[in-house]
Formats: sequence, C-alpha cells, structure tokens
Amino acid sequence: MWFTDAAVAAWKAEPRTTRGGQPRYSALAIKTALTLRAVFRLPRSGTRPIHLIVDSTGLQLCGPGERLVEKHGSKTRQSWRKLHIGVDADTGRIVASTLTTSDVDDVSRVGPLLDQVADPIASFTGDGAYDQDAVYC
Repeated sequence: MWFTDAAVAAWKAEPRTTRGGQPRYSALAIKTALTLRAVFRLPRSGTRPIHLIVDSTGLQLCGPGERLVEKHGSKTRQSWRKLHIGVDADTGRIVASTLTTSDVDDVSRVGPLLDQVADPIASFTGDGAYDQDAVYC
C-alpha cells in the first residue's frame, strides 16, 4: 500500500479551536481506515476475551393491512418471532443473533449464539431462562 506525501501530511488532525479533547486523526485518516476495513473485509479488533450478555425478545410482525385492522378495532391473528441476541458488555456491540419462531426456548439457542462469537468469552450472563443444566455443560 502506498500513500502520497500529501495524504501522510494530512493524516494528523488539525488542532481543535473549540472546547473538548484534541482529536488524534484527521477525517481523511478515519475514512481511509474504514474504507480499507470494508474493502478487505477486515474484522473489528477483538483478541480480548469478552463478557457476553444474552437475552431474547418477542417481535410482532405486521403484514399489509394489519395497521388498518388495528386502527378500526377488529382483531386478526398476530404473527410473532423471537430475536435471540448476544452483546459484548464492554462495547455494547452485537456479536451474535438469531431469529426463531416464538415457540423456541432460550436455552436451545445458546449453542448457535456461542458459535457466532469469534472472540474468546470471559463470562456468559443471561436471565433466569438460561439458568438450566444444559447451559452449564
């Protein structure tokens, strides 16, 4: 990879004239790094063990016309899905997710969620739905 002298000179951020901390890198440097990551499909840095928090939530699916039915008071059959999600506790970054039908229990999704996590796992935290023997194995 080769950068022009002008690009290297523009790498450092200009001193800030307003209140706040001084930026280290220019907008050009940040855009270049993000572009390289996207072009070469580079993962985010992540060699440290993460503290994984998992939970699930129900999602109601609305099809065409359901809004009008709801507005006028009649009832229809609602369609539900369950989103199972794993989050890095330190960064808040979603590191794993899976969407299932509403009848799938949380414990059965622990394995598929863990399979999606590329970083080493320091700890696993979940609510009472995950407090079963199958999770501790």
